[in-house]
Amino acid sequence: MARKAASAKSRKRKSSSDKVLNPRSSVAMRGLSTWCATAAPFPSPSLEQNVHADVCVIGAGIAGLTTAYLLAREGQSVVLLEKNKIGGGETSHTSAHLSNALDVGYRKIESLHGETGARLAAHSHSSAISRIDFIVAKEHIDCRFERVDGYLFLGPHDSENDLHLEFEAARRAGVNVKEVQHAPSHLQLGPCLKFQRQAQFHPLKYVAGLAAAFKRYGGRIYTATEARKIKSGKTAEVFTANKRKVSAGAVVVATNTPANHRMSLHAKQTAYRSYVIGIPIRANSIPNALYWDTEDPFHYVRLQRMNDHLGERQLLILGGEDHKAGQPEDLENRFARLRSWARGRFGPLAEPEFHWSGQVMNSIDGLALIGRSPGDEENVYIATGDSGMGLTHGTIAGILLTDLIMGRENPWAGLYSPSRARFRSAPESAAQISPE
Repeated sequence: MARKAASAKSRKRKSSSDKVLNPRSSVAMRGLSTWCATAAPFPSPSLEQNVHADVCVIGAGIAGLTTAYLLAREGQSVVLLEKNKIGGGETSHTSAHLSNALDVGYRKIESLHGETGARLAAHSHSSAISRIDFIVAKEHIDCRFERVDGYLFLGPHDSENDLHLEFEAARRAGVNVKEVQHAPSHLQLGPCLKFQRQAQFHPLKYVAGLAAAFKRYGGRIYTATEARKIKSGKTAEVFTANKRKVSAGAVVVATNTPANHRMSLHAKQTAYRSYVIGIPIRANSIPNALYWDTEDPFHYVRLQRMNDHLGERQLLILGGEDHKAGQPEDLENRFARLRSWARGRFGPLAEPEFHWSGQVMNSIDGLALIGRSPGDEENVYIATGDSGMGLTHGTIAGILLTDLIMGRENPWAGLYSPSRARFRSAPESAAQISPE
């Protein structure tokens, strides 16, 4: 049987407020996330010689680092390759919600995966938050992890019955959720669903802590090292852009969009752009929680404490205005619509200090694709299709892939399998990473 995700008792952790490194004007912060501005890079060398390992993990975002860390904890020899820098991909462009309230909603998950599938989805995301909680405590990671409640409230075109139906589906899935008449304090958001014991953290400080712990367990990290090609076999070989090679018993491709499949996985998911702004507000002026609405595209909100050259304050971090990648981005209008939406719910606000966007890979059935890579040897694994839940799906990937590689059963394996029945019509292709 699969190991249950470790849980941790509620506890307070002391940490300093986040400070902007090399502070710049708001205009200069365009394209720079709050997380990139307040976390120092994690130093590591590039790969300069051929190496061997039990497992080679490609991609040093939360999915790749969690997988590498957990495998190293199991005593596996692990090499981690990253084209850019630790956490430099979509992990650094998230709004950093940790939630078991899925983006597509439990009504949709239940309709596509059945009641059992919905319960497994809820359990896996709850377990992911608990595993992060446990790792933060065990490895003493100063990343501002804290448990907070989350509130789902109605968009202007939805009814209270829609909210009630989602409540019933979430409750059938085993989620700790309540119907409430309003969000905390003075916020005029109307009827809400209250999802208890959600969480938030600083994602780049967390992955830096994971990287440091991974190295303490004997892991090897090579950044500025682009994996170009996987040659599968009993012993897989990963070839890099600088003509080095990693030989390994297993390979995990955790690069958000797994380029080892040109067609098959791209047919199972669609890329979306999502936009985020960080607006400075007076400390404690808005209750600390996660907030989401039911609009399409929906909006998502959280708070982050700051203490730097501008003094003690909070940031209201607001995301949304998603659209399919490849459509005109119209940045100024999308950021302006986010500001307008925020002012309509939270009152007069200052100009944003940060503006950024990220790419979300939405699978066609609302859940990530995690497991053996279709069409490859059994020792090649993938993690993709974050579906707006990249931090919890990435942690689920670490737990699930570690179990698969170690030869253990995991109750989530069928739910997240890239070859699950819903996808059987998609064509497969050979393992190849960006050969051009």
